[in-house]
Amino acid sequence: MSDSQPVNEDQKSTQAPAEDATKEQTPEQQAQEREAEQQAQEREADKNGQEQDATDKNGNPLDAEATRLNPNDYAYYSERDIDGDGKTDVIHTTDDAGVSEVHHVNENGEVTLTDVDLDGDGTMETSYQVLKDGNFKLHSDTDGDGETDTVTYMDEQTGGLIQQDVIEDGKVVSRSLDSDGDGNPEVELVDTDGDGTFDTAYLDTDNDGVVNTEMVDTDGDGQFDRSDSDLDGDGVLETRTDAFDSNLDSFGSLDSYEQMAQYEQMDYETTDGGFDAADDDTGLPLDDGSAGL
Repeated sequence: MSDSQPVNEDQKSTQAPAEDATKEQTPEQQAQEREAEQQAQEREADKNGQEQDATDKNGNPLDAEATRLNPNDYAYYSERDIDGDGKTDVIHTTDDAGVSEVHHVNENGEVTLTDVDLDGDGTMETSYQVLKDGNFKLHSDTDGDGETDTVTYMDEQTGGLIQQDVIEDGKVVSRSLDSDGDGNPEVELVDTDGDGTFDTAYLDTDNDGVVNTEMVDTDGDGQFDRSDSDLDGDGVLETRTDAFDSNLDSFGSLDSYEQMAQYEQMDYETTDGGFDAADDDTGLPLDDGSAGL
């Protein structure tokens, strides 16, 4: 006697393989399905790529909220739509210590530039922004005349000094450079005669924070003709040597030190009666020809 039982037609239909639906698709439908799957995969890849790009050079996430302001952090907070497009352009804030700030905001609501009034006199003495390479640029009005006196570039990771330009009448008269990345300047270039070009270099060759060599271009040809050195380490440049007397063409070129600068700008715009740190003078890196912020 057989144990097998007949299977009715309803059971056959419920046990039909799932792939029958695929077999019933036309070639056009199958092509459309494959295209839809490919588009979904591309969208997912784009999303993953965007998430991967949103990190700093150490792989840490760069949350866009980090460049937005929290009104609860300030005693006074006021958003302003300057151009009437319905979006915030400027945010005025004052903290509990009385420090006033004007934050310039892009179309995504992210702060790109901040002007700071440290002493409450109505003049913005400090302005800072993030450059395209991620480093920070700080303008300072040290004498309260409403014009930039120093421009400092700082490393995004360490906060250490990369370069500092001293400004007079919109021109760089002194430039300090950190040549080894330790945050301490070892080279200072100076324009002693105000002609718009550097002519003197002060060097801290042993990185102890004290200048031990001064080299001077005496004739304006871009070559160092004279060297003053501290040979005994007492902080006094007691030994002078002339290239001519030493039967040398020069002690080297100014250009070799100028090329150490990560930011090459020599002119900074200023205004009468107002701190003008927001001008397009972002001092882009020498290897970056793109537009400023």
